[in-house]
Amino acid sequence: DEVLERCRAAARAAYEAREAVFGEQMREVERRVLLSVIDERWRDHLHEVDILKEGIHLRAYAQKDPLLEYKGEAFRTFEELMSAVEQDAVRLLFRVVPMPAQDPTAERQAAAMRPSGEIEPVGRRVLAPGRQEAIHSSVSAFGGGQGIPGPAPPPPPGRGRPRQIVREGPKIGRNDPCPCGSGEKYKKCCGKG
Repeated sequence: DEVLERCRAAARAAYEAREAVFGEQMREVERRVLLSVIDERWRDHLHEVDILKEGIHLRAYAQKDPLLEYKGEAFRTFEELMSAVEQDAVRLLFRVVPMPAQDPTAERQAAAMRPSGEIEPVGRRVLAPGRQEAIHSSVSAFGGGQGIPGPAPPPPPGRGRPRQIVREGPKIGRNDPCPCGSGEKYKKCCGKG
């Protein structure tokens, strides 16, 4: 009991130190951390329940009622979910670091002093020396950040329309003998696929 009380006192002291660092924003930090952890863990839980549904019928071979087994397993995974949410939320809460306040004018000055050949930060693309284009992060995640789509580029020479296939002989019926000479019907030989 004494060790447990010392741990609780140390945790309270650490939490109060975090509260002193964040000030009034601590509740917002707690809310965001908890929401992100619940979101991530809930998706994992739903995936586990789907996997459980697919294989629970196999418990019938062991002379067990699949419905009762499903209820028991689902409850255990839910208890694990709740425990994991609590642990992850506390772990992340104590790892959050406040970002230093930045002056917007200082950021502009640093960007102006940056040489034009230097790589730009994520979320921006260099168009020409001194010009940039902002790219939304969701766009860059799926297409490499191609920017606003414009007119489609012209097709390469010789690739305008797909080539039309011209048949040299009469069409082969599905039940006709295969032209390869195997003796089977076309549908069971070269006509598969």
